[in-house]
Amino acid sequence: MNRLLKSILSTARIPLGMLLIITSLAACQVGYRQQAAKQEGPVYDKLRARMKTLEYFYNNDQNDSLEAAVPEYMENCKNHRQWRLYYLAWNLLGQSYAFAAEYDQANHIAHAMQTDGQKRGNALGQVKGLALLAMIASLQGNHEEAERYWHEAIDTYDPEYGDRSTRMNLYYRLTETLLLKEAPVEQVDSALKQWKTVLDEEDPDKEIDIWQFNYYNTLVDYLIANHQFDDAIAAIDSAELYPAANLPSNKMNLIIDRSTVHTHLHHYSEAMTCLDKHQHIIDSMKQAGKQVSNQHQINHDGVLHALLAQMGRYQEAYAIKLRYDSLEKVMADIATRQQQMELNKHYDVDEMRRQNQQLQQRSRFTTGGVAMVLGIIAMLVFLTTSNRWRHTLEVKNRQLERERNVVVAQNRQLAVERDRAETASRAKTAFLQSMTHEIRTPLNAISGFTQVLAMTGLNLPENERQDFSNRIQDNTRLLTNILDDMILISNMEGNNALPQAEPCVPLMMITGATEAIAQQVAKGVTIDSQCNIPAEETLMCHPRLIGIIISKLLDNAAKFTKQGHITLSLNREADKLHFAVTDTGCGIPADKSEAIFERFTKLDSFTQGTGLGLSVARMVAEHMGGTLTLDTNYTGGAKFDLIIPYTANA
Repeated sequence: MNRLLKSILSTARIPLGMLLIITSLAACQVGYRQQAAKQEGPVYDKLRARMKTLEYFYNNDQNDSLEAAVPEYMENCKNHRQWRLYYLAWNLLGQSYAFAAEYDQANHIAHAMQTDGQKRGNALGQVKGLALLAMIASLQGNHEEAERYWHEAIDTYDPEYGDRSTRMNLYYRLTETLLLKEAPVEQVDSALKQWKTVLDEEDPDKEIDIWQFNYYNTLVDYLIANHQFDDAIAAIDSAELYPAANLPSNKMNLIIDRSTVHTHLHHYSEAMTCLDKHQHIIDSMKQAGKQVSNQHQINHDGVLHALLAQMGRYQEAYAIKLRYDSLEKVMADIATRQQQMELNKHYDVDEMRRQNQQLQQRSRFTTGGVAMVLGIIAMLVFLTTSNRWRHTLEVKNRQLERERNVVVAQNRQLAVERDRAETASRAKTAFLQSMTHEIRTPLNAISGFTQVLAMTGLNLPENERQDFSNRIQDNTRLLTNILDDMILISNMEGNNALPQAEPCVPLMMITGATEAIAQQVAKGVTIDSQCNIPAEETLMCHPRLIGIIISKLLDNAAKFTKQGHITLSLNREADKLHFAVTDTGCGIPADKSEAIFERFTKLDSFTQGTGLGLSVARMVAEHMGGTLTLDTNYTGGAKFDLIIPYTANA
């Protein structure tokens, strides 16, 4: 592929950044299978089957499903000490964030993976973290930083934790980065020689043949960029000796490289023959119903355009250029724009003449405007010489000043109202964006796991199918809770009227709440209730709204309590009811005692939930004239205090 196309592709997610990843992953498959052959036992087989599901999510851009599945998968790998699969899954998640331009999250994963590898003394984790940092830097166009990370990854590589493909991939990506940043020739030469030395040290096999092909393919790009065209032809011939050259995509790329070289050498007949062969392959694949990337047509049209222009066939070159622009509208360098300008000189002479006429007309308008300004100045000078006109102007000025002050005051008020409206709009937009994400996450999880269950040819164990079915049900419940919370928030914000109080029996209210949550409590956790109000006593309050708050507090306690107990208690304090939900879970830091009541706040991003429960609970409590707070003095877990006013039943 010529340098023009590479510079264009370097700004896109898929063409270059993804091309390097795809090429690397494809070349790593043989080495990965060799490494996998060393693993034994049903545990590894089960984890490897789940890895295929993660790869399906990744390859089909189902990032939400991937984000939901990776944490649990990594935990299983950690429990069984399958560190290679552990870091591969983590790396897939980081790459999905990077290609989605969520660079902060991708950087966080890269640094965390590098730190994790250092703590465990595992070089693979460190290398994967450094490689992810390098990839992020490349996608952001920071090739200097990417080069530094590739060098650091090569120095960190340890054969005990990696395989040959991992090592070859590091040299491959380093060389591509140097070509993208147009590094000095000596620096690229050094990287290519190091890569070739490492290749020659290995015994020839199918895996090494793939990397030999990648080496010569990269060498071709380098030689073309440096106008070493005879050497480039030799490198193309060497690349065609390897089986990987027979793959349709690789075959078409080599044909494009060969036609590029012939074009530079003015071998127009040979170049045109190569391009005809390239177009024939594209047409044959389309006729056979095979999918062909538009990038191959872009490559073809880019070289054909340059060839026709050099041959002086400008009209044909212009037509090809229009087709090229329809596929790839971004021009990458000044040389391409200059070629476009040269073609425009041949075909847009009339347009240039019209532009010159417009410039001349604008010049006449400018001259007339200057004359008008001079006339106004003369008129003002005349007016200022007359006392009578001066007095009139002063009166008018005072009137205008008063009117201006009125307008300024109105503008200030309008600015205040505008700021309020913009603030409300931003808050509404932020809320909608957050809710969209929270709704999309369970929907994508439901869709993703449903597609996996419906896939033909994917033999999943019965326990995994049951696990996927349970996940679909869990995400369905999560989606229902989100919609219920949205309806409740809408009702609370749009209606300030409190429903009429009704009689209720406190003991039945808290007993029903504990029984409803009992099924969600983890094994080994006990749940009990304490009511210090006589069982037969009836109070006037709002049992439905109180039940919503207690349900969310108990749900929160069940989610974070893995052992111990959960207690719901009720005491009467003057004219108020004091509910307390106490658990022995992980607890909440004191400095987060207010932050947890904000919408979409989650202290643990990997825990299921929307971050709306506590916010909704406090909103309902305040709607009833009560309070909901976290007891920061309690250190045995978490304790929430709900205080609600009531009246005695007449």
